Amino acid sequence: LNAAIGGWVSLIIIYIILLRHTDKLTALFALLLLTFNPFLITFNRFGHVDSLQTTFLLAGLLFVDRYCLSEKPRVVTLFISSFLFSIAFLLKYNAVVMIAMILALYYFIFNLKLKNVFLVILLIIGFTGLLFVDQLDKLLCTIFGSFGYTKLDTEISTANFLYQKAVHVKNDFIFYLKAHVIYFEYTVFPILIGLLFLKKIENRFFRFLVFFSIIYFLCLIFLGRSFYRYLQIGTFMATASLAFPVRRFANKKYSYAGGIFLFVLWTIFAHRSYISSQYHHIPHKYIAERANELNGSGHILLYGRNPETEFYFAPDGRLFYDATKDTCLEDIILVEKYPTWTTTTKKIPPSLENLLDHAISQAGDILVVTGKQMACGEPSPHLTSYDGKIRRVYRHELRTVKSFYNDFQTNDKLQKEYTLMEKVYLTNGSNELAALILRKN
Repeated sequence: LNAAIGGWVSLIIIYIILLRHTDKLTALFALLLLTFNPFLITFNRFGHVDSLQTTFLLAGLLFVDRYCLSEKPRVVTLFISSFLFSIAFLLKYNAVVMIAMILALYYFIFNLKLKNVFLVILLIIGFTGLLFVDQLDKLLCTIFGSFGYTKLDTEISTANFLYQKAVHVKNDFIFYLKAHVIYFEYTVFPILIGLLFLKKIENRFFRFLVFFSIIYFLCLIFLGRSFYRYLQIGTFMATASLAFPVRRFANKKYSYAGGIFLFVLWTIFAHRSYISSQYHHIPHKYIAERANELNGSGHILLYGRNPETEFYFAPDGRLFYDATKDTCLEDIILVEKYPTWTTTTKKIPPSLENLLDHAISQAGDILVVTGKQMACGEPSPHLTSYDGKIRRVYRHELRTVKSFYNDFQTNDKLQKEYTLMEKVYLTNGSNELAALILRKN
């Protein structure tokens, strides 16, 4: 729900901002480009905070923009902007980079006074302190601890360590540079168009969008970030900037529609393998129902760590989190031990030796082995081992199931312990093995 709300409100904010800087047709083009951008349609639905964070960042930008364009600017506008930026920061602290970029670019492009820049920064610190006053120490630990560092190895010299580190950084930078240019062409495309028209289109907000996109993606390349959720705000800015060049050709009949069509067609082409892979799914609900039908008085054993499977086997369809973990210092994780949230299911670490352990094998009547739905579904670049090229990886994670099935066919001891009851495949006529259901002999 937060992704849906965040995405919808973000579109409205972009439309409102562009109305201040250009005509209705350009604002409408930006709205259409964002609405039908397949990247945002595909990945904005994930339950990360980035979608909502983007909304608050754009809302903060809306009020900074209002302050700069107003004939009689009011300081209260900056207070509202700072408060919205503070919420974006509390949702995810990487907002620091985006807020700094917004303020810096408005300082250079829209003549936002330096004292106002510092005022917004101080207000953000103040609001953050008020909203998080009881856990400021943990917040700071989270921020500084997340940057990470590498300890010096006592067996190598400092000079050698620095040399190795420099080589590593260089290789990473080259990899992520290639990844963003080759892999995320649907974002590179509007940036290149923006650079092509940078001198011809003198609209200051257009230049803000182009410069923001370039600097932001350079930051991502330097930091080695390539997940879709990090790309969202940059994708918004870059896509919106494309509306200005499209508008230049709007006086030529249907040319603007052609420009939008080509952009959408290109991004769909970029995600064609993702779209086709979404046609097939792991039938988790069927697997859970079938296992419960076959189950006797014992437990159902789940082979390996798979939150998706656990969700469908949970008695009330809920997942519970480990309340002993400090969410300010550690990632929230699912509870590791069964039967913490269910009395009918237990988890077996993915090892055949565990299944041959008498105490474990006697603990359940049914053994369920499942794959993961789109485990590598994020558009994260992967290097292939044989040619070193960067490729998209859109697929289900089914290796555990295939490996178990191959081992089961050749393992006499395992066959004495369990009988294979059913092989479950991906939906829609796929021949990909998605799960196995076995009964204890």
